[in-house]
Amino acid sequence: MTFTWYALAMNPSVAEKLRAELDAVLGSRTPTLDDLHHLPYTLQVIKEVLRLYPPAPFYIRDAIADDKLGDFDTQGLPILMSPYYIHRHPDFWEDPLEFNPDRWTPEQEAKMHPYAYHPFAAGQRACIGNNFSPLESHILVALLAREYAPKLAPGFTLKFVMGGTLGTSNGFPMIIERRS
Repeated sequence: MTFTWYALAMNPSVAEKLRAELDAVLGSRTPTLDDLHHLPYTLQVIKEVLRLYPPAPFYIRDAIADDKLGDFDTQGLPILMSPYYIHRHPDFWEDPLEFNPDRWTPEQEAKMHPYAYHPFAAGQRACIGNNFSPLESHILVALLAREYAPKLAPGFTLKFVMGGTLGTSNGFPMIIERRS
C-alpha cells in the first residue's frame, strides 16, 4: 500500500483517472466487495504498483531438474529470482520504468509471458498473499482514494531498502488531504 500512494503522488494523471472511476462507481458511498468488479482501473493500478514495487524483490528456488544456465549445470543449485528486475526487463515490458496501469487491461494481460509478472513468487510455493493482497489492496485503495489525496512531503526522495521485503530507508512522509 505504501508504494501505491507513492505511485499515485508521482503520477497525477493516473490518480485522477483512478478517482474518476471511484467517483463514477461509488459516488460518496463506501465500497463493498461487490463493487470491486466495477472498479477495473483500480485493480490495474494495484497490479502496476506490484509490478514496479513487488513486496519481495528477491526469492530463492532450488533447481530440481537438469538444466544449464550458460556453462553451469543447475540441478540442485539455489537460483535467485528477482521480480524487481524481471518486472523492469525490456524483453517483457514496453517502457518498463513507466508507471502505466493501462498495461493491465484484459487484452494486454493475455499477451504477457506467464512468468513476466510474479510479485508473490510463482509455482507451487507462491506466497499465500498472491490472492489475498490484491483483493485487500483493491478494497483499501477504493476506500481511501475515494476520500483522500495523499501528496509527498516537499523535498522527499525515496530511498529503497531491499531485504526480505521492499521498503524505504527514510520513511515515507506524506501530507494527507481530504478530497473536496
